[in-house]
Amino acid sequence: IYGTGIGRNKRTAKLNATEESLVILVPQYKKLQEQQQQQQQQQQAINRDILIADGSMDEEGCIDDEEPPSSVHNNNHNNN
Repeated sequence: IYGTGIGRNKRTAKLNATEESLVILVPQYKKLQEQQQQQQQQQQAINRDILIADGSMDEEGCIDDEEPPSSVHNNNHNNN
């Protein structure tokens, strides 16, 4: 039994075919895969909430990559 796969390149197509084969041969694999996807989605939602709460991300999902204003450092060195 072989799965088939389509992808942007040969490597991706082989990966998709392998996953399809695993689903055919090991029925629990699909359930495990779905559980992992749910966990990833939950973790992404938690991370997004944290970024929104601390002001790093707005409601639209845009991340503020500007650095906060830093204190002025005195870079003058006395050469005595």
